[in-house]
Amino acid sequence: MQKGDTLATALARHPEAFDEVFVSLWNTGEVSGTLDQILDQTATYLERAEDLRLKVEAALRYPIFVLTFSMLVMVGMLLWVIPRFLGHLRTIQGAVAWPTLVLLTVSRTITQNLAVTLPARGGGRGGRLERPRAPRPGGCGSTGPSSSCPSSARSSGCTRSRSSPGPWAC
Repeated sequence: MQKGDTLATALARHPEAFDEVFVSLWNTGEVSGTLDQILDQTATYLERAEDLRLKVEAALRYPIFVLTFSMLVMVGMLLWVIPRFLGHLRTIQGAVAWPTLVLLTVSRTITQNLAVTLPARGGGRGGRLERPRAPRPGGCGSTGPSSSCPSSARSSGCTRSRSSPGPWAC
């Protein structure tokens, strides 16, 4: 502007900051002598646009939070809650409804394949959900007729084959 250029020409040199439409409006305002009105209208428009953007952003926060939280709850149920019920469902004699079977299959697939997907994504502790435990002598996992498993372990999903008095599978 010190060289005699118009305001619109100076603003046009910075297209990352000033939109082409606004530069044209300012050029028209300079030529017609209504630059103050054009700048006032442009400022009002920009303020309203920013207010609308903030309102939309605020309106979307709650639904995004609810969706994220519900997804975390669903993942938690598939990884921890449903596998615990699997041990109890094995003791039930009779047919299980197909939606239950689908849910159990999805949960089992996710938990069994989690060890494969976590290291590929760089998460977890080497892809293991729990540290493997060695069987205790004479306790769960041991073989022989003297092996026994406490009732608390049986209620948490330990099973033993009915056909043989072999090891407990915890």
